[in-house]
Amino acid sequence: MQHHREMITGLGGLALFTQTWRPDGAPRGIVLLAHGVGEHSGRYEHVAAYLVERGYAVFALDHRGHGRSEGRRASVRRFDEYVVDLRLYFEHIRACEPEPRGPLASVRDYRLRAGATQYGIRSPRQHRWRGGCGP
Repeated sequence: MQHHREMITGLGGLALFTQTWRPDGAPRGIVLLAHGVGEHSGRYEHVAAYLVERGYAVFALDHRGHGRSEGRRASVRRFDEYVVDLRLYFEHIRACEPEPRGPLASVRDYRLRAGATQYGIRSPRQHRWRGGCGP
């Protein structure tokens, strides 16, 4: 399993921490993990390991104000900020993985699940959004 960390630029120039876990061979698909309010992407490292063992590439970010990302801690000023950040990250993923079978959003908290859902609804054909799951 390969693990990579980097910062990307979110809405308003905010630095967002991202992580990628990849299988050693070509991935059979992509999973985008989005954590909940008050959490961070590292909390789901065990989920990433499970999925990578099954051949998936896993991408995760710390939402603005969470984990290692910049921003006021766990503050949701405007919900659309999360939607735009997800779109920017998704575009970054698509640039890194031009021919994936399609991402799967796994969102663990209802307040941020809505952001991924809004993004998926707004642009399903543009990005080949295949679905989402959560509790």
